[in-house]
Amino acid sequence: MKPDVFKREFLDSLDSLGGLEELFENLPNLWFFVKDTEGRFITANQNVVKMCGQRTVADLVGRTDFEFFPKHNAEAFQRDDLSVVKSGVKIVDRVEPISNEDGSIRWYTTNKIPLFGRDGSVIGVAGTTRELDADHNPDPVYAEFSGVIDHINRNFSQSIEIESLAKMMSLSVSQFERRFKAVFQEAPVRFILKIRVSEACKQLVNSRKPVSWIARATGFFDQSYFSKQFSRRMGVTPRQYREKYYQGS
Repeated sequence: MKPDVFKREFLDSLDSLGGLEELFENLPNLWFFVKDTEGRFITANQNVVKMCGQRTVADLVGRTDFEFFPKHNAEAFQRDDLSVVKSGVKIVDRVEPISNEDGSIRWYTTNKIPLFGRDGSVIGVAGTTRELDADHNPDPVYAEFSGVIDHINRNFSQSIEIESLAKMMSLSVSQFERRFKAVFQEAPVRFILKIRVSEACKQLVNSRKPVSWIARATGFFDQSYFSKQFSRRMGVTPRQYREKYYQGS
């Protein structure tokens, strides 16, 4: 029997996911989920259920991230999901920041893969997310960059020189940039921009401060450059983003 035929016959005999999701229930500090092409939850482990403030998996099924997370976070999750659905290309061990409601930033590593139907088309996304906690659950990769990341988190509103980050790890700029990109899958400059845009999103939806003030407060000293970088990452201008997601009164 051909391998692909053998595999399909076995999978066809499974009841739903065959209970495979149970494998993820007892893994600490890990979130597992399956969504359809519209971003609606199909299943998830209890860590996801609790993060969403629900009691059972059934409370999630058919609902989207926008019902449980801040708009700027839900949009980021959605962009990743749609990218995987449209391209069929998986995301592997990408380290990224997620800002919380209280303004703090936590770090996570994410994996997402496309799920294919019997006709070969993408019918959904399966993923795992794991929080990186250098203090309580050390991760070798995260630990190597923890000082650098902490410096970026505390100083994103100011000018950050790549040379100073490289010195913190006793590396040349070229060595630092190569190692950083290998771990975070983007250059340090782009990574810092991501942090600044993430913080700008939070301020745009939680305050009525002028866009020019938010630009300066998040390290963009030129408003036109801020608008350009924000639009490139978020798909809309800062003002359009505020109009869509403003949560004030």
